[in-house]
Amino acid sequence: MRTRIKYPLAVVIAAGAVAALGQAAPASAAVTAPAARPADRPVIAYVLETPPCMGKTVSVINTATNTALKPIMVGLGVNAIAVTPNGKTVYVVNLIAGTVTPISTATNIPGRPALVKSSPGVTLDGIGIAPDGRTAYILNEIFEPASFPGTVIPLRTATNTLGKPITVGTAPSAIVFAR
Repeated sequence: MRTRIKYPLAVVIAAGAVAALGQAAPASAAVTAPAARPADRPVIAYVLETPPCMGKTVSVINTATNTALKPIMVGLGVNAIAVTPNGKTVYVVNLIAGTVTPISTATNIPGRPALVKSSPGVTLDGIGIAPDGRTAYILNEIFEPASFPGTVIPLRTATNTLGKPITVGTAPSAIVFAR
């Protein structure tokens, strides 16, 4: 059974050891130990808007001063978020746009989005990043037809290119990694 929180919220702390998640983990259940952040750089929190299908920005918070910084524009329908283990890049899944947008945590500037959604009935429902940081895995729930299996789509983080989708059971909703 799939449990969803009524008002999803996702917060990723870049290069911090914590990721607070809402929405049954599509906001990336993959929490990996990040590399140490230089002492002169504050820990930054990246927050998705709610409801997820309406937002197109990521709010940014300097946790040292508890102040909001300039929001980052990404694709429509921010739905899930994950940070690389080294804390250098945040990836945002944009449900309506059908894209995944990388954001440099050094500059808070979004990079070129990877187009993932290619047809109606496809719902990008989550993201997780492998412990080595080389691959992000995008959860792809397919609603039409309802019995069609979902997929997990690898995204090479170095090149921002998609790999071959991996067929899984219907409605994948969370991903974690273990060694």
